[in-house]
Amino acid sequence: LIHFYKRIQAKMRGFVQGSAILILIGVIHGAHILHQKAATETGYEIQFTFFNIMNSEAYVTNEELARFKEAGPYTYKEVREKRDSVTENDYLEYSQYIHYEFVPEKSCEACTENDMITILNMPLIGAVDAAMKEGFLAGIALAILAGKIENTETSKDIVITDTVNNILFGGVNNDLIHELITNGLLKNRLPPAIRDNGFALFNGRNASSHNENYRVFTQPPERENEIAMWGQERDALVSDLSTTRTCPSTIGGVTPSCSKSENPVWWPNPDGEGQVETSVCNYIKGTTGENFPPSVGDRVDDDLWTFTIHLCKSLVFRFASEEKYGDTDVLRFEIPTGSMNVNKKKNICLCKDFAERGNKGCLKSSSVEDEYDISDCELTTCYDGLINVENCQKSPVRMSAPHFFMAEEQLQYFDSSFVQPDADKDKSFLDIEPVSGQVLQGHKRFQVNMPVNPTGRNEIKFLKNIKAVPAFPVMWFDEIIAPV
Repeated sequence: LIHFYKRIQAKMRGFVQGSAILILIGVIHGAHILHQKAATETGYEIQFTFFNIMNSEAYVTNEELARFKEAGPYTYKEVREKRDSVTENDYLEYSQYIHYEFVPEKSCEACTENDMITILNMPLIGAVDAAMKEGFLAGIALAILAGKIENTETSKDIVITDTVNNILFGGVNNDLIHELITNGLLKNRLPPAIRDNGFALFNGRNASSHNENYRVFTQPPERENEIAMWGQERDALVSDLSTTRTCPSTIGGVTPSCSKSENPVWWPNPDGEGQVETSVCNYIKGTTGENFPPSVGDRVDDDLWTFTIHLCKSLVFRFASEEKYGDTDVLRFEIPTGSMNVNKKKNICLCKDFAERGNKGCLKSSSVEDEYDISDCELTTCYDGLINVENCQKSPVRMSAPHFFMAEEQLQYFDSSFVQPDADKDKSFLDIEPVSGQVLQGHKRFQVNMPVNPTGRNEIKFLKNIKAVPAFPVMWFDEIIAPV
């Protein structure tokens, strides 16, 4: 055991310092356990870059495609603590507390949390999307929304402008958002991004362990660090996502009903075999992405999985190359190019279009083992490289890689000045020490988007005939793992 520890210590020397400490926590039933304890200071950062809209009036009147100027990165340290840890025979259970601290010296030059940013008006677009699904009540809901905005054909309310801090954490407030959280028809169905403090992209995630509660294996060695159970809260751990649903926000101390009919499970669509509960979408598979079972170098041909709450699902990484991290040999695993395509067998359950009656039996076998031939399927809401997380977010959010890397079809909807995708800058990867399974460097990069669709109705004038955009970009972020 001591020999094993010294081997790992030698491998890790030079980058394991300060509070990211390797702790040998015991020998159980003859197995060695190596556990990285996250203390109050760790090597985790997240960088946010916003798509600042430059021509909102010309865009809303269909005169021009949307044009952006990227603002960022705004860098925050993720201060992580494993709280209320409990160790049993073969697992460790804990709540991953995270709070965010702005780091100006690692952000864009002269950038502050008080910088003003102009992005798509997500509260409005999300509320309109919800209203359009209300049947005979749609007109009433849309009229309420119309009364709280500048309701003209050239309205500037297609966007919102506020500080970086408010858009991320503090909360944006205006007449529309006040109406959403006070109106009896609207306030009982609000997404997690809208709370008493207003609208924020990471609302409720700062200084919280919500959606970050885990039970992970500590043995046998081949399963160390793998997630056995996960939970939105510590007392509600589950082994898969088949029953997981997002409830409406608590407003004014009142918790709305979380009925199954109005709050569907995250991934209710069948896979290619017709399975729902056991579909790959409902897997809780792999690790949190900080470390993996030891001896990764002995199984480089095996895919590695991580569970990420940003996508509300498990995500696959595949061996790409041998690299160096300082003087240490590492194995680089990446999200495979093309792995987010609609026709991949593991992605069928992400797309509700395949469950439509008109698409029954449309999936055909393909010469490529992990794909279906979908040429006979009619797809209206699903696109390569986009993940629809609306049930998880209770809002029509689509996730992608930054700059629509692996979703290049979406570029046609924006001005030619849009930053083109670059695999080296936009891909997600993990550099893993092959003996210990420890991630020495990682970048998990995702982009937040929201579809904009014309209503075809008169209540909100500037949305009646606006051009449809399947995924309007709002911001992208890079979650960086770099233990120090």
